[in-house]
Amino acid sequence: MDSNHADRIKEAAAYLQEKRKDSGYTQAQLAHLIGVTPSSVGVMESGSKAPWPQYIYDTAEACNFDADEVFALLGRVPPDLIEIMGSNLASIKAVRRCLGKIK
Repeated sequence: MDSNHADRIKEAAAYLQEKRKDSGYTQAQLAHLIGVTPSSVGVMESGSKAPWPQYIYDTAEACNFDADEVFALLGRVPPDLIEIMGSNLASIKAVRRCLGKIK
C-alpha cells in the first residue's frame, strides 16, 4: 500500500471516529447498533485497514452523516453509484464531464 493510500485510510478512520464520538456512542454502542463486534469498530477507526462499504453505510446511518464523505476521503466511488451507472456509457461520460475529464 502506498503512503497516499495509507494516508487516505487514516483520514477516513479519523473521520469515522469523530462522527461516532459526535453522536455520543462508544465503540461498543455503535457496534451493537450496526451489528458488528466492538473490535471491528476499533479496527475501522485505527486506520490499519480500509473500512468496508457496508460498515461505512451502516455507521453513516447510525451517526447521521453522509457516507459519500467517507468514500471521497478514501478516493473511492461508492458501490451503489457504480451499481446505478452499471455499464451505461452515457452515465460514465456524464460523470467524466462533471469531473472535467472529457468534453
